[in-house]
Amino acid sequence: MTINMDTMTIKLQEALANAQNKAVSCSNQQIEPEHLMLVLLQQKESLVPSLLIRFGLSLRNISEYLENLIQPFPTVANTSKVYLTQITL
Repeated sequence: MTINMDTMTIKLQEALANAQNKAVSCSNQQIEPEHLMLVLLQQKESLVPSLLIRFGLSLRNISEYLENLIQPFPTVANTSKVYLTQITL
């Protein structure tokens, strides 16, 4: 499936770029939903953190939980190509 970045909002483009950076920093070859959710929690002026706070959830606890989920993902030595997983699409 081809993704057309021109049809995405600037915030979504930023989130995908940040999710890719997160995956690369963890030596993961795939961008998983956990990478994307983690960066959405950290995105300035995003609805995600404000909604979660409104529901009484701790952003720090959710971030730590996501980091723990990401930690065991398979790693590779060369992350020059990073892919979105089918479920992330």
